[in-house]
Amino acid sequence: MPRAPPLQVPRPAAHVAGGTGQRPTTFAYPFGGMDPFDKKLVRETGYAMAFTVVDGCRMSWPTRLAAPRVRVSPGTSPRDLLQELEACTAGG
Repeated sequence: MPRAPPLQVPRPAAHVAGGTGQRPTTFAYPFGGMDPFDKKLVRETGYAMAFTVVDGCRMSWPTRLAAPRVRVSPGTSPRDLLQELEACTAGG
């Protein structure tokens, strides 16, 4: 299977920093896809955390560059989100 085009990480980070005065600290992999090269590039660019499209809420320092997401859609109510976050903190 051919490899996806390489991520463009350093230049957009510098562009955001130029416009806001602050470098971004988080990154979301395009379409959630990543490989070891992508994670290395994200780490070298200085991001503290990066998100995939994997559902979940458990992460640790070693997995911070492949963090799962808690999905929030237009139909997610504040109560639903609170229940999801409470389940995460309870080990659910």
